[in-house]
Amino acid sequence: MSINDTEVLILCGGLGTRLSSISKGVPKGLMIGPSGLPFIHELIDQLSQSGFNNIILALGYGSEDYVDFFRAQLQKDVSIRFSIENSPLGTGGAITNALKEINTETFFVVNGDTYTTINYTEMLEFHKQKNAQVTISGLELQKSRSDVGSIKYDAKTHALVEFSEKNNPSRCVNAGVYIFKKEVFLSKNYEAKKLSLEKEIIPEFISSKIRIYLYKFLGEMSDIGTPERYKRYVEQ
Repeated sequence: MSINDTEVLILCGGLGTRLSSISKGVPKGLMIGPSGLPFIHELIDQLSQSGFNNIILALGYGSEDYVDFFRAQLQKDVSIRFSIENSPLGTGGAITNALKEINTETFFVVNGDTYTTINYTEMLEFHKQKNAQVTISGLELQKSRSDVGSIKYDAKTHALVEFSEKNNPSRCVNAGVYIFKKEVFLSKNYEAKKLSLEKEIIPEFISSKIRIYLYKFLGEMSDIGTPERYKRYVEQ
């Protein structure tokens, strides 16, 4: 199993409410990045350069805009498919809704508003070495933050102990990149309904003793979830 034969699901279904004051109705991922192209295009370019060649977009708000954009683009090195939700399903529901489109037993999930310098190949190797069912990326910060998901883990094994979605200050924060074995979702029989990956599914995985580990990396993480963060990303 390598990056080349592992699919990646990008979560792009959010309403982008916090960005609405500057987005003027444009879906978050289609906001223009520093290259002059939409953020989602920059993210897919990075994924393609990292070796991924099968990408699925989990779409909700603005799905037609995303589909129209990619149908107009010539994507030579990557196959792009779409999983469209008829009503908002949240981050967890978007994954369960997309399972029918995912053909590989192991797959990545990436937040569609976050850009990191993570090494996807190294993360996949870590996942295999741990014989993990779920691997979550964590970025070690110099100072604690409480506006992103915080992580507690066993320092020796890197097994996840606790995962909290925001409001808990931590120096190790969720970087929005995950690896899942498809079996963990199928074994739970989740319906394609509104579910939070961060608040419901991952805490349930931890409590049910699924083999879930933290891949910690040093690097950079940017997201465009608020006007301030979007401005910092564009001006970097």
